Amino acid sequence: MICSLLYAWTLHQAHIKILQPLWDYIGFTYVAPTILGAGLIVFLVGIGSWAMPSRLERPSAMIVLFLHVTVFVPGVTIALCLRIDSVQTYGPMLAVLTLAHGLTGLVSRSGPAPPKGERFVPGPEITLLLIGVWALISLVFIYVYRDIMRFASFDEIYVQRFAVDRGISIMGYVRSYYSNLICPALIAIGLLRRNVLVVGLGCVGSVIAYMIDAQKTALAMPVLIIAMYFALRYFDRVARLFVAPILFLAFVTLVTVVIRGTGIGFALQSVLITRGIAIPALTLVQYYDLFSTYGYTWWSNITGLSLIIPAPTAFATDPAWPVLGQIVGDHYFGANVNLNANANPYSGEGLAAGGLVGLAVIGLAMAGFLRIYDICVAGWDRIFVLLIAVPVAFALSNAHLSTVLVSFGLGAWLLIFAFYKPGRAGSL
Repeated sequence: MICSLLYAWTLHQAHIKILQPLWDYIGFTYVAPTILGAGLIVFLVGIGSWAMPSRLERPSAMIVLFLHVTVFVPGVTIALCLRIDSVQTYGPMLAVLTLAHGLTGLVSRSGPAPPKGERFVPGPEITLLLIGVWALISLVFIYVYRDIMRFASFDEIYVQRFAVDRGISIMGYVRSYYSNLICPALIAIGLLRRNVLVVGLGCVGSVIAYMIDAQKTALAMPVLIIAMYFALRYFDRVARLFVAPILFLAFVTLVTVVIRGTGIGFALQSVLITRGIAIPALTLVQYYDLFSTYGYTWWSNITGLSLIIPAPTAFATDPAWPVLGQIVGDHYFGANVNLNANANPYSGEGLAAGGLVGLAVIGLAMAGFLRIYDICVAGWDRIFVLLIAVPVAFALSNAHLSTVLVSFGLGAWLLIFAFYKPGRAGSL
């Protein structure tokens, strides 16, 4: 609780000195909180933090951690300082968010015994299969995208993204599975098997993915997985503490505020503070305001459910439907900007779906999903399942649960963890 409140204070300083002066056009207005508002921030952050697990021992804890530092704490801290009536407007929403987030933390804390002592990692046959698939897809990507591939600078990211077809397509699914399942799997297996070549292939694949559509997560993923591996391997007692990454982010945020006028400070505030933390939190307010005004989706944007649930009248003829991020981006920034404001499950499958009711429903769904995830990894190497949870957690901080299950490979991982077990035949 203390560490999360310290993190919230550093985010508040970033809101005053970085977000409002430089990024107000995105929606980061600032009004100093009243005593009631400040007290509500402390109370909600404290309650939500109390429910969190104390150690990173299960994949559910990794996912809850990412949501805690990119959605919950910044969401509460920023939302209650956006307007003069923030407490009245967003207080009930943030209270339900606290209950939903707290429930996921309690489920993670009370889950099945974490993997301990097991050393099961996919064997040579699975590794060779992954390498074969990686090589085939890499060659296809190089052939299909050879005319647009380049290592874009941060100033050219959106230009590069617009060069790629952003619509729903088979190649889009392949790119997603390639960067979120195949490459991370190779890196994790290579690290556990201490095979530098396999790790290198996964890293090269991440670079190829970045050269196609300039997704920063493609470059961040290998760094996060490798850093997590060495932390868990050589600094296990500290690395497994839930508070360690919270304190680290609080420190980095405070340093960014102090050196905000330098080149390094601008890079940190642009990539980490604003796009990595503040914008995912801001989607809570943006989705809540937009869909409570024009009509909730009631999950009609999800493939399959769209067959029985009609789209909201206000969006039924919208060319961006059912991509909620595109609808939100068009509304707040204009259709000519072509910004897809992707969001976490609490924003997209909760607040957009049914307001406070939808938020409660997605909280229950997330809790159930986390329990299933923890059950499926029984018998697997603890470090391996935590490494694989990194890209999953990263994706869930900026994408819907249903999207991550289908499009980011999470559903495939659950099947692998559940049915490819120690002592069974080494094939799927």
